[in-house]
Formats: sequence, C-alpha cells, structure tokens
Amino acid sequence: MSETSNNETINKIRFARQELDKERAHRREKVWKIFSWAATILVAITGGVIALKTEPTQNFVFPWWLRGVLSGSVLSLMGFACLWIEQNLNILRDTEEAIAIYDKQLDIKKVVPSEKPKLGYKYALVMITIAAIIVILIDVS
Repeated sequence: MSETSNNETINKIRFARQELDKERAHRREKVWKIFSWAATILVAITGGVIALKTEPTQNFVFPWWLRGVLSGSVLSLMGFACLWIEQNLNILRDTEEAIAIYDKQLDIKKVVPSEKPKLGYKYALVMITIAAIIVILIDVS
C-alpha cells in the first residue's frame, strides 16, 4: 500500500472519530439538559407546594384528589425524563464503542475509570421525586 493511500485512510479514520466525538459531546450535553430541566420542574413544584401549605395568612385547602393528580404528574415527569436519559445514555455507549474502535486503529490509549459511578442522573431524579411526593402528601398543620 502506498504512503498516500495510507495517509488518506488515516485521515478518514481521524475524521470519522472526530464526528463521533462531536456526537458524544452532544449526547452528554443532552443528558445533562434533560436532567436539569426535569430537576428544575420538580424542585419548583416542591417549593410551590411548600409555599402554598405554609402561608399563614391563607387557609389553603389541598384536596386529596388534587394531591393525587399532582403526584401522578410528578411521577410521569420523572418516568419520562428517566426514559429519555436512558435512551441518550444508550446512544452515548454505542458512540463510545465506535470511538474505541477508531482509537485502537489510531493507537490512542483509552482512559477507563476503575469504577462506574454508584449514583447518576436517574437516581437523583428519583430522590427529588420522592421529596416532592412527600411534600405533596404530608399535611403541615
């Protein structure tokens, strides 16, 4: 194989790897944005319910049917966000596997953490959701 042909092949591999790296960055950013969006809404709901329940000058009545609807909405939001995060994490894993193939061809050493994180975005959303539901269901008075 000629040197020109070899250089073209290496340039194609570098280009493909670069495009996959852009996709990896996009997926990481998207997962963060999904988490941030969902967590912000959940914290806002929690704060709003606390503000309504603890306002001393008003007699806010929070009927059980409304608590159920709000709890269902909170659970739906959390479930949707977790599914969306999982979908993007799966695409991210596939992208990283493809990058690893190009890294091997380019003789780039892959840095692998010794352990996966114990907790992640989905666990944090579950904890925020639990807090929101507790605030919705528990009476302050």
